[in-house]
Formats: sequence, C-alpha cells, structure tokens
Amino acid sequence: MHTFEVRAMGQSQKWSEPFAYTFRILPPWWKTWWAYTGYFFLVAGLIYSLYRYQLKRQLHKQETENLKALDAFKNELYTNITHEFRTPLTIISGMADQIDNQEKIKGLIKRNSLSLLNLVNQILDLRKLELGKLKLELIQGDVVQYLHYIMASYEAMAELKGVELHFIPKEKALFM
Repeated sequence: MHTFEVRAMGQSQKWSEPFAYTFRILPPWWKTWWAYTGYFFLVAGLIYSLYRYQLKRQLHKQETENLKALDAFKNELYTNITHEFRTPLTIISGMADQIDNQEKIKGLIKRNSLSLLNLVNQILDLRKLELGKLKLELIQGDVVQYLHYIMASYEAMAELKGVELHFIPKEKALFM
C-alpha cells in the first residue's frame, strides 16, 4: 500500500492539514497470481507432453524390435521346414532312379520330386535374398518346352479321372 499526502499553503501563509490518499500499485499482468498459475500449467503440460513423446518413441522402438524378432523367427521356421522337406524329396528322387520296369511312373515320380525339390530350393533362396546373399540371375528358356513339362506332370491324374489332356502349341518353340 502506498499513501499520497498533500498539503497546501494558501494566501494566509499557513499550511493546511495534510490530505492523505491511500492506493495500491498493481503488479504487471505477467506477475499476477493467475499468470503464475498459467505458467505452472504450461510447464506441467510441456513436461507431460515430453513424457508421452518419450513413451511413444520407446513403445515404437520396442514394437519394431518385436517385429524384427518375429520376422527372424518366421524366416528360421521356413528354413527349417524346407530343409525337412528337402531330405525326403531327395530320397524319393533317388528311389525313383531304382525303379526299372515302369519307365512312365519312374519319370513322373522323378519329375515331380525334382519339381518339389526345386520349389523347396526357391523357398530357401528367399532366405538368401533377405540376407543379401542371392543375386538375380536371368536365363532364357523355351516356354513351349516348359508347358509340355507341366502337362506331363498332370497326365497321370487326368488318366485316373478319365480326362483327355492335350496341349497343341502354335509354335514349336518360343524362347523368352
């Protein structure tokens, strides 16, 4: 509180009784209690926001690590399963070589086991590709010959079901 006192001297050369006026000077708005309350909530909000940001970042990092671990597990599982397929297919292919009498059946067994073995190798190549150990190798091949090969794989099944299966290409060979 401040007090302002005024005395005056009139023509009689006497001082008057002091006049007192009491007043209070208010602080600037940035020093008021409501400004300090606002500052508190602003700082608390910033701290809370930083905490949430760090928490989200940490959860995202953990989720990324979990996904990488899951992907590695999946790849390892595929690799193990395909290796388990490879051994019996190799045995079947080897036993097909020992069949002497029935050349057609032997050819079907051999061709299909090699086809399955090729598929298993392709799955294993996916793992190599992910690890960066496999390079793209482009080859040129006869599409007509490949389609004849595919048709031969289905001939036995077609015969069992009484279906006639024919492939008549317009071209004798088509290289791509």
